Amino acid sequence: MRAPRIAVLPEGTRPFVKDAVVAGGGLLASVDDAEALVWVSPTGAADLRALLDRHAHLRWVQLPWAGIEPFAA
Repeated sequence: MRAPRIAVLPEGTRPFVKDAVVAGGGLLASVDDAEALVWVSPTGAADLRALLDRHAHLRWVQLPWAGIEPFAA
C-alpha cells in the first residue's frame, strides 16, 4: 500500500503536526503534489477556501480541532 501524500498548511503553524503525519505513515508533500491537506490554523476559512479552489485535486482535508463551524460553509 502506498503512503498518502499530505500537505500541512499554513506554513509555520503547529510544526509538530508534520511529525505526526510522518509518524502515522504519511509522506509530507507540497500542496501541488499532495492528495490530502491538514489545515492547522483555527482561523483563515477564506484562505482555506481559496486554496481549495486552486487545488481541486485534494481528496480530503483535516481540521484538527473542535469548533469547525466557520469552515463548514
